Amino acid sequence: MWFGIITLAIKIHKVKDQSKRIKHIYGKKLLYILGVSFIFLILSIVKAIESKHSMDFRTVVQIGLMLMPAMYAFCFINIFSIKEIINLMKLTLIAVIVIYFCEPNHNLMEFFNISKWMNIKIFSSSSFTESSLCAEPFLHLFLFFYYFSNIKNKDIDNKELKAYKLIAFIFTILAFKRLGMVFAIAIIILEKIVDYRGEISAKFVWGFAIFFTISTIIYTKFMQGYIFTNIDVYKLTTGRDYILSLWEHKGYLTYGYGTSMLVIGRYLEMDLVQIYLELNILALFVFTLSFYKIADKKIYSILIMTYAFANMLTASSLPWSLGWIISLITISVISSSKCNDENIEIGIKKQKFKRLFLLKEEK
Repeated sequence: MWFGIITLAIKIHKVKDQSKRIKHIYGKKLLYILGVSFIFLILSIVKAIESKHSMDFRTVVQIGLMLMPAMYAFCFINIFSIKEIINLMKLTLIAVIVIYFCEPNHNLMEFFNISKWMNIKIFSSSSFTESSLCAEPFLHLFLFFYYFSNIKNKDIDNKELKAYKLIAFIFTILAFKRLGMVFAIAIIILEKIVDYRGEISAKFVWGFAIFFTISTIIYTKFMQGYIFTNIDVYKLTTGRDYILSLWEHKGYLTYGYGTSMLVIGRYLEMDLVQIYLELNILALFVFTLSFYKIADKKIYSILIMTYAFANMLTASSLPWSLGWIISLITISVISSSKCNDENIEIGIKKQKFKRLFLLKEEK
């Protein structure tokens, strides 16, 4: 991430006197997050007043975790060309792999230990290769390379991109995040029936926002033990209901976004549930709709965003900024006219089955 910031600063310095070369502003919808951040701040002040607490700096930090990746992605896609973005993503993948092997239990000697591989348990999500730090970056790098490995441009090595795609996929599996593994495999399978360059109707964007707002309310009730009381919630959610119960014992005290962490002494690990309980349903809906608006109507962007929200419903990803930066860069490049303006054509494999959706083809 810091490499990207330094590179970004150098690039800004180079183009500051050449603004005429910048013909379009891409990813304008990323600026929706500025509005979301302002709403979260106002609601946090209200919550602080209601609970008779002063607003804590943690609220600013938590809002920053949502805002900064969006602003970083906005600057990134407007300063770098797609070819430069691809090269930086290659460097990012190499850097994340280095970080992965610097983590405990991930040294190369462990990978040659057969007994370690024999002890992997898929259904209980137990593997010595697991990495909570690198799982999201690996997945979103795979999603980036998967889309752009189909690029048709004489200046970009298509075969090299496919190699990076394969490497990112392997490390996504090794990182052993179950939802991420399933989604990566699903992306490969869905390409047989879905044109990732296509679009869906704008009403589906609202539909997804409403769906995840309602799903968060239902999931919260489920975690609180009000729905399906005969299910072992602790085992199913790997103990997240226990974390929520710690907050319940404090009466769900909140004095702003992010303050549940201060109340219970640890992160809640459920981003959407946290927004819903710390602020309100309005904040949750505005948050959801704004992010889906960033994805716009592009099939591939919508799929990536849907994974992100499924992940935020059952776990936490907002504190891991690198994954979000990569994701928002990918989504914003695809959803904007940047590819067309730079004469970048994305080819696809021939569909083997009838498509599930009536898709609008790009011209």
